[in-house]
Amino acid sequence: MRRTWFVLGMVMLFFVGSVGVVGAAAPPTCGGMEATIVGTNGDDEIFGTPDDDVIVGLNGNDFIVGLSGNDVICGGNGNDFLIGQQGEDYLSGGNGDDIAIGGPDNDVVHGDNGEDLLFGNFGDDYLNGGNGKDFLNGDLPFPADQSPAPPGAYEDPYPNNDTCDGANGKDAATFCENETSIEEHPDPSTVIFEE
Repeated sequence: MRRTWFVLGMVMLFFVGSVGVVGAAAPPTCGGMEATIVGTNGDDEIFGTPDDDVIVGLNGNDFIVGLSGNDVICGGNGNDFLIGQQGEDYLSGGNGDDIAIGGPDNDVVHGDNGEDLLFGNFGDDYLNGGNGKDFLNGDLPFPADQSPAPPGAYEDPYPNNDTCDGANGKDAATFCENETSIEEHPDPSTVIFEE
């Protein structure tokens, strides 16, 4: 009788353990990499470390700063504000109307879905608007009044080799040396991407 109870107990432990393993959720990823810092489903303020971080904001309207290091940052769902700062960073806005700003190095900035504002800042950057009507700026961050510059308002003081890809939607771009899917625009400092 004791042997029967022992065997039955072992079988129960096996099945409970198996269910636990199968039921475990996969960790969030960004750019195909497992996240080292994960936000919540609410509105988060997240700051990275001096090292290389993989940051996932999840849901909510998040404010995420990578700080130093070559960071990979995904905003997720919501209207997010992403800042790469130092290092060669990868920024992905996700779903929502996002603002994403690179740093002084060579960054990759994706707007994904929504009407996004993308800024490469310094460095040879790649900006991709994704779906929606986006504004892409290859070199300058926000002007002094913290709003996108009107067409022709500035000359590019940092003529880096930036690439702006409008992808889907009717997008505007400034200070981009290489553009794809563009149509003619009267102001040479601004291009409007084809829908």
